[in-house]
Amino acid sequence: MDAKKEAPEGAPSISIKNSHKDTVRKTQMQMFFEYLRNNVATCSMVCDATGLKQKCCIRYKRLLEENGLLFEVYDGDCKSTGFKAAYLTTNRELMPKLPVQLSLFD
Repeated sequence: MDAKKEAPEGAPSISIKNSHKDTVRKTQMQMFFEYLRNNVATCSMVCDATGLKQKCCIRYKRLLEENGLLFEVYDGDCKSTGFKAAYLTTNRELMPKLPVQLSLFD
């Protein structure tokens, strides 16, 4: 009954050093990643929906941004806090299109 779940395609992979802490981090990061693949939300909204701690979500956000797996879709008022915040996704189909920069000689 030791069926191992495979990480979803495109999910971040981090090194596992056979410690419980690293295993928990991988599972939480995958939960964060999967939630944002299916929803556009702020970090606070992800924390409320998944039960992850805010500090962890911010760390996962930074790691995913550095690896090009997380995108800011738009800025708006957070439904959890009421403050301005970035709405995030890991779904490449929702990634905002970059404006084309014109060159001087075109």
